[in-house]
Amino acid sequence: MAIATPIARKKILLGILSIGVSTGLAAYVFFWTFICLWTELYQTHPVFFITQSFTFIVEIVIAYYILKKFPASTGQLFSKKLNILSIFVLFNALHWGVMTANLLYILPLSSSQQFTMALVWAGIGCTGGMIYFGLYPISALFTLLNGLPVVIASYYFNDGNSEQLLFLVISGTVLIALVSKKLNYLFTVGSNQYKEQLTRADAMENLSKTDFLTKLNNRFGFYLDYEVSWESSVKNAQPLSLLLIEINQLSEIKHKHGHQCSDTCQIKLANMLKKTIRPPNILARYDSDQIMVAMPNTSLEDAIDTAKNINLATKDIEHTHNQEAILMTCSIGVISTLPKSKTDPGQLLKEVDKALIEAINRGEDNYFGYKL
Repeated sequence: MAIATPIARKKILLGILSIGVSTGLAAYVFFWTFICLWTELYQTHPVFFITQSFTFIVEIVIAYYILKKFPASTGQLFSKKLNILSIFVLFNALHWGVMTANLLYILPLSSSQQFTMALVWAGIGCTGGMIYFGLYPISALFTLLNGLPVVIASYYFNDGNSEQLLFLVISGTVLIALVSKKLNYLFTVGSNQYKEQLTRADAMENLSKTDFLTKLNNRFGFYLDYEVSWESSVKNAQPLSLLLIEINQLSEIKHKHGHQCSDTCQIKLANMLKKTIRPPNILARYDSDQIMVAMPNTSLEDAIDTAKNINLATKDIEHTHNQEAILMTCSIGVISTLPKSKTDPGQLLKEVDKALIEAINRGEDNYFGYKL
């Protein structure tokens, strides 16, 4: 049976890549500054110095955006961010290899400068491969892409050392690939027992966030997703709306027809809402007789339209008990705001509760909303 990669494992891999990118770029800048000062490239080859420096600046800006700005709030976004970082890492390796080939075989350097540059190149190839040891095949490709440009340049300029360089690069790549693959197996795949433990932990995590009766998120699961939506709304300067839905006369239904009948009412309402409310909106059983909906990037007007549709759809739910038709209606509180970083997310939850109370006071099958 195929087992999906848990989000926790993706977070670990993303963390390794993020640390590798940060430390790698810091090392690149340090060595590039050292090489430029020692060889005086800014005077002898200003065009090469400017183009390479500009490339480093662009790489730093791109890395900052990927690490700090690129969203990773869902499993799909985590995978996308992981792939983008992987491509970025391999591009860095290729860039350093091409730059080293230029310095060694195109620009005139002294023998001591060439020797130092070769040491730096070899060191970056090996340490880069080791940093990404747990990420096969990135570690092996990093070493290969860093090494091949120098080997090709050596062969093209008849350096005489191309065979030795090729042997070192291939040997290093194979060695790092073997070690990395083994570590990758131990770390990300492991034994069947390890995979079963991960799957069981994943299932327990989902169970802790799921309401047993309606199969919606429970209150705990809602808080987790709501926090992510709030932060995303703050970052993107987008409105966030909440709907708090309560079935009218549910306690009377329970006293007259029993718990099973009231439970069925909640299940049918939840099933209707699942068809009506789509991601990225968040749907959760917030209380015993209340369902909460969080709607990112939704204005008050759009949220009220959704509330109207829910009221109509609730009355269309067919439910009978002992051949007696049960008419279902609901009251809905609606609140909308433009989240700010200094605003307490809990305040919006208090306000939507007030809106629901006002909707109930206005009579059954009603809604009330306002903008905060």
